[in-house]
Amino acid sequence: MTLAEAKKILNDIIPKYYYSDSVEPLVRDLLMYILDISKIEYLCLTSNYILTNDELLKFEDVIKQLKDEKPIQYILGEVDFLDFKFQVNENVLIPRPETEQLVLFAKEILDSNGYVPNTIVDIGTGSGCIAIAMKKLFPKTNVFGIDISKAAIDLAQNNAHKYELNVEFYQLDILKDDFNLFNYDVLISNPPYVLEYEKNEMNDNVTRWEPHLALFVPNDDPIIFYKKVINNFFKNRMSKFAFFEINPLSYNLLVDFLNSFSLLSYSFFKDYNEKNRYLVIKK
Repeated sequence: MTLAEAKKILNDIIPKYYYSDSVEPLVRDLLMYILDISKIEYLCLTSNYILTNDELLKFEDVIKQLKDEKPIQYILGEVDFLDFKFQVNENVLIPRPETEQLVLFAKEILDSNGYVPNTIVDIGTGSGCIAIAMKKLFPKTNVFGIDISKAAIDLAQNNAHKYELNVEFYQLDILKDDFNLFNYDVLISNPPYVLEYEKNEMNDNVTRWEPHLALFVPNDDPIIFYKKVINNFFKNRMSKFAFFEINPLSYNLLVDFLNSFSLLSYSFFKDYNEKNRYLVIKK
């Protein structure tokens, strides 16, 4: 099989199983993975390059995974996030552009307030993408990542080690355990927030592959994580700022809950699609 033939097969298959504004970057990334080459090496290949037997076997395995609707990021084992390339697998959510915006948004607000955090805690760290990015932005700040999943913690540690950033990760259940022991002044979190009934509206490559523990919340208590985390934030004498990614469907519930606190200042901000996606709390 030539490179041109492999490209054609991928160009035909990907749109059948994945929505994307542009298929070409996905084809390129998959072929770089299959051939185990860099982008420069890929660009130097001629269209009549013939795949070796090992490369052909790897190509066939990728096609099988694509037809099984496995997310391309899980096939590649990595995902771009800001200036990072993080390892991902089925134990963690795939970081999305909205979460990149959460990090940049937190940086912007902290800078505009002239505030340099002493300690940042990331609740529901998953791959560690938020915690590691915040450590890069605030190198003198202590950063902790918390997750209920041991597998997620192990992966996050690997990602931090890759970039030689000193982030500490701990396995905790935030609904049961006390995370105020970290004495944080800034909290940031992208907790589970997708309602159970929204499953029916989601693509199979999400519901079949990404961890439900990190995605879904009960229909009858959709802000369960926010209530616990914000209550802890309010009780923590050191806390100053909290940044959350939210489900726009839970906006009214969050407003009602936040209005029960008299000493909190809060604001909601919209994402790229003009949906209420971010909550900022300031003491």
